[in-house]
Amino acid sequence: MNICAVAKNEGRYVREWVEFHRLVGVEHFTIFDNESTDDTAAILKKLDGVEVIPWPMPKPNQLAAYQHYIDRHREPVWTAFIDLDEFLFSPQYDTIPEALAMIQFNHPQVKTIGANWACFGASGEQEYRPEPVIERFTHRLPTSNPASTHIKSIIWMDQEVHTGGDPHFFHAETGTWNENGEPVDGPLFPHSSDILRINHYCTKSRQEWRARAELGTPDRVEIKIDEMDFEGYQNDVIEDRDIQRFLPKLKEILNAPV
Repeated sequence: MNICAVAKNEGRYVREWVEFHRLVGVEHFTIFDNESTDDTAAILKKLDGVEVIPWPMPKPNQLAAYQHYIDRHREPVWTAFIDLDEFLFSPQYDTIPEALAMIQFNHPQVKTIGANWACFGASGEQEYRPEPVIERFTHRLPTSNPASTHIKSIIWMDQEVHTGGDPHFFHAETGTWNENGEPVDGPLFPHSSDILRINHYCTKSRQEWRARAELGTPDRVEIKIDEMDFEGYQNDVIEDRDIQRFLPKLKEILNAPV
């Protein structure tokens, strides 16, 4: 099980993100470092199973990074294409590979899966604190919210794959399906997250959201700073601590020296 991602200035968060995904069954990480000016690359290079690829391309550069990975990894292995603010796990199983195996057992045609977001806001936090992300942010939008229809792709790489024009949805030879074996035809699909889910920490605290907004994202050229974008993730939220079953072990790992 692999993850491919693009990172820029994620030094505060990257070790938690890697160690969390290692806990849930990811063995290898390919991280395209888009000219970070903090300690992101230095931290990643200390972690086992992490390949760091310098990626000095101007924005937008995310799809190019994904295609670069795809062109070099035509092999029988699952790869999730997610971001550093997204945490992939199974609400039912201890590891992602166990969940993927069950999906394939029930739906043998599935070789590309669109996993839905659960979109978390700030949980009232105004400023950064050094505790884990999955501990600080515990309130999310309901799954009926349109934001929760976004998917991210998990692909069995032994097939023809092209990124197309959207980092959420790729053109895979065998099609894309959700966890229930239903065909997915684009980056938005009705929410289902009983077997696989991506906790998307969309804003973190207000301070962290502003810093990220000023930095921009790898999939667009323009920098967009609109307080309404932040506020939209704070309304009608519900408490959700499902991911925190992994927290005790994660904190034990994070408290150990690298």
